[in-house]
Order: sequence, then C-alpha cells, then structure tokens
Amino acid sequence: MHEPPPDNVDEPLGLIDGLLKGLAAVTTQSIAADLRAIRAHQDCMEARTDAKLRLAELAATLRNGTRLLTPSLLTDYRTREATKQAQTLTSALLRRLSTCPPESGPATESLPKSWSAELTVGGDADKVCRQQITATILLSWSQPTAQPLPQSPAELARFGQPAYDLAKGCALTVIRAAFQLARSDADIAALAEVTEAIHRAWRPTASSDLSVLVRTMCSRPAIRQGSLENAADQLAADYLQQSTVPGDAWERLGAALVNAYPTLTQLAASASADSGAPTDSLLARDHVAAGQLETYLSYLGTYPGRADDSRDAPTMAWKLFDLATTQRAMLPADAEIEQGLELVQVSADTRSLLAPDWQTAQQKLTGMRLHHFGAFYKRSWRANAGGRRRAGPTSDRGHAAR
Repeated sequence: MHEPPPDNVDEPLGLIDGLLKGLAAVTTQSIAADLRAIRAHQDCMEARTDAKLRLAELAATLRNGTRLLTPSLLTDYRTREATKQAQTLTSALLRRLSTCPPESGPATESLPKSWSAELTVGGDADKVCRQQITATILLSWSQPTAQPLPQSPAELARFGQPAYDLAKGCALTVIRAAFQLARSDADIAALAEVTEAIHRAWRPTASSDLSVLVRTMCSRPAIRQGSLENAADQLAADYLQQSTVPGDAWERLGAALVNAYPTLTQLAASASADSGAPTDSLLARDHVAAGQLETYLSYLGTYPGRADDSRDAPTMAWKLFDLATTQRAMLPADAEIEQGLELVQVSADTRSLLAPDWQTAQQKLTGMRLHHFGAFYKRSWRANAGGRRRAGPTSDRGHAAR
C-alpha cells in the first residue's frame, strides 16, 4: 500500500478528496478519544482491584474475631450507595414527569396538579426527591443499636441487591484468579462449575426496568393525590421491594466458595515459582495470580472449622459482604461498575463457524466499502458481560482486510 501524496496548497483538494480528508480526521479523533477513555477506565479498574486485594491482605492479619468491616465503614457504605441509588431513581422519576401533559381530568398519564409547583422552573423537585429517597433507603438499611454489623444471611439480605451484587463480584474475583492457574480440563471444569454455582445462588426474578416501576407508581390514585415527596418515598419503597434478595441466596453464595475451597487451595499450592521469569511471561503471570489467590483464601479461610464444612457458608457470606462494602465505602458515590475492558483487533478474513458462508473480507464488510477497506460508524462502544470492549455490527473504525 502506497502512502498518499502530501497536501499541496497550490493544488486544492476536490470535493471527494476533501470529504475523505474530513472523514479521516473525524475518525482519527474519535479513535484517539476512545483509546484515552479506555486507558483511563483501565487505570481506575486496576486501582480498585488492587485496593480490594490489599483490603483482603490486611483483613487476613487481624486478630481472630475482628472483622474487616466496622460500623463507621458500614455507615459510609450506606451513605454512598443510597446516594447513588437515589440519584438514579430521581432521574427516572423526573424524566417520566417531564413527558407528562398537564392534568386535565382523571387520566393517570397526566401530571397531578399538586406536583406542578415543585416541578416549575427553578423548583426544588430534584432536591426534594433525592433527599426523600435517600432517607427511605438509609432507614431500610439501618442496623439495630445492639448489633451494629450484619452477620446472619437474613441480616445481610436487608441490604438488598446492590450489596449482593458487590459480594458476588468479590466471589468471581477469587475464581478469576484461579482460572489463570488452571491447566487440566478437570481444573477448568471444576472452576466452571463453581462459577455456575455462584450465578445460580440467586437470579433476579423480574427485570429491573425503572421506567416501568415509575410509570406504575405514578398511575396509582392514592399517590397522585399526595405530594411529590410522598411519591418519591413510595418509589424508593417499591424499588427496595423489587431489589429484595432472600437470605438463602447469601448462604448459597457462601456455600459455593466453601465447597470450592479445597480446589482453590490446591491450585494456589501447585503454582510454580517465577524464579526471575520475564514480567510478561506466562510463568510470571501465574505467580501473580497465585499470590492473589493465596491472599483471598487467607482472608476467606481464617475461621474455625474445616474449609469444606457447609455450616460455615454464612461466615463465608459475611466475609464477602465485609470485603465488598468496605471497598465500596472508599469510593465516590457515582463510581462505575468494576469491569475491565479489552480492545481486540482481528482480521476481516478471520474464519468463523458462526458464518461459514462468509469467507472473505468482501463478503463480510458492510457499510461504505472501497476494495478491501470499509468505513463503519457507531455512536458508542459497549462492554458485554464478559468484560471485552467491542463494537457491535458496526463500529467507528476502518478495517483493512489482510
């Protein structure tokens, strides 16, 4: 491929060449912005992963019976997470109300007159709703004075799906470190079974579509006759009810790691020493993964009784809760989900069994195409459940077929 000739001021570009130059500049700037965003996101995720690991390392050194989580940290967690949930619910509520026509009759889709004053320009509807929703959530997550920290599965369940999802993420972090050390098919199958057990511990029964939740709440006659503050309070109560996690789910989550503890211990012990291996080598990565796994196992396994005793599942559950909420308490209220991203580049001529009839780049590329080059556009990137950052059917990059 020949490099294009340099621009010459004495020979202005034509319409087509000018458009192509503009297109190249726009796509180059878009790619650079995407790469900067990916780099910043990855730096943030690495810092959070390291913080979680160091918290587990610190907790493993505490005296027997001393928990990583303290009442002050739990208060910080409750405040930050409630603030985040309140902002999300308030945005969904006000977005719904902004599309409602003024009340002109008994229709449930109109805006109640009693709410109009607070929703006028310069009103404090956002503040009123956020404060009320935050207060309702904090009250639901409060602990009795006699027991400042939750311990039993039923007590952990009081904190709903947000806390459970964070604890589940901690459990998957442990398994992810173990996958790096798995070599045999039996080890991989065992870890896959543990991963499935973690996901199977609890699955939401209904979709958490906030727009549906808000629309249902706003259509109730009793809510429409009350104040906007009362509506926000009811929305928070409905959300808490929808995001309820049973205590059995916490016990099953703990049991998944308790039952896997012998396998995880064996994988950590079988890892080879790095013995001065290069930093990017497989041996060095295995050494790092083994160190991470040993740290988590030291924290999760420091309790009386055998590691494979299912009666210790509740203890494993509150240890996951402690690690998750302690880390979350140290993050800002609007912290992103902890999901690393990868940018994968492949040739357009790469074969795939998913599309056996599409063998060449000419058959695969869509959009604007010129010989083996294609221009694609997508408004944003997305991260799938596996944590890989990728484009959908179209992307804002040009791909060259090899």
